[in-house]
Amino acid sequence: MERAIHPLLSHLPSMAAKNSFQITAFLRALFLILFTAVYTLVLGLPACTICLLDSSGRWFSALQRTWATWLLRTNGIRLSLRGLENIEKSHSYIFISNHASILDIPVILSALPFPVRFIAKKSLVWFPIFGWSLYLSGHILIDSGPRH
Repeated sequence: MERAIHPLLSHLPSMAAKNSFQITAFLRALFLILFTAVYTLVLGLPACTICLLDSSGRWFSALQRTWATWLLRTNGIRLSLRGLENIEKSHSYIFISNHASILDIPVILSALPFPVRFIAKKSLVWFPIFGWSLYLSGHILIDSGPRH
């Protein structure tokens, strides 16, 4: 005997498809976190050392961009950029990200053709390697704690 499905429910995905998507999304996120840690270890220590030796920030910026590019490529993310011809390297800019994704930072780092510095929470300095490179490279660190 065949069961009738209500017409309004016939377009909904099955529970198996929904669970499959959740597992896939979880595994992709896990993969992203794993490679973020690996690339931070591989490039972070040299980046910290370079910050101590090169005050111009050019070498650090190159390593920062490499970290971001590796992370995006490893995770199968390709950027399609438009409008870079409107950005003059001789000018200073402020770009604002809404943190719609954890990939905002790698995308900005790999997309912009010049050194990038972020405004970040001062508490990030306590994250080994990542925080140290933020501090040593001249990113702007602010205390986001409560004011007295």
